[in-house]
Amino acid sequence: MCFTQAHVFKGEVLTVPTPAETRLEAAYAHAVDVQSRSDVGLLPPDPASPESIDHLRAFFGYALPEEYLYFLRRWGSWSGGPVEIFGIFKSDTGEFSSETALAETKNLREGWGGPDYLLVIHDLGNGDYACIDCRRVEEGEAPVVCWIHDEEPEEEGKHLFYASSFSEYAATKLVEGVNWLEQANKDNPA
Repeated sequence: MCFTQAHVFKGEVLTVPTPAETRLEAAYAHAVDVQSRSDVGLLPPDPASPESIDHLRAFFGYALPEEYLYFLRRWGSWSGGPVEIFGIFKSDTGEFSSETALAETKNLREGWGGPDYLLVIHDLGNGDYACIDCRRVEEGEAPVVCWIHDEEPEEEGKHLFYASSFSEYAATKLVEGVNWLEQANKDNPA
């Protein structure tokens, strides 16, 4: 399974992070390290409430992978450098909102006629979206695919494969984003 595993050792319960959790934690630790050297605009963690996660689940209608639920419970969403990984965040009023993932997924469904099994996690900036394919959740993970905005209807369901899991995609994108912005800051000091 993708979520933290508990083991009993000499009467004590020990938790062991899974590979997905380790990938996400390492990427965030790297982003924090880069932020300490060069302002890359990394937002602090803002974990999602159980109620806001339930709201997203109710709207979406498919099982969400455990690795994405871990991400929501731990950070809420990620924004670092030019990369934003959609999730749930607190609005200016302090209320939890699933507006980013929810709004982008609604836009994909209603505005573009996209399929209901894709959860938008990243706007690629060209009309295409990186999405979790929730039809294919296995052992707490699901692949990330690209929904292409000008795809012909007969090509529906054929999406460009990006990563074998949410954690692989999100960790890679966050590290790439903060590294890119750190280099841009070095190349163009204020």
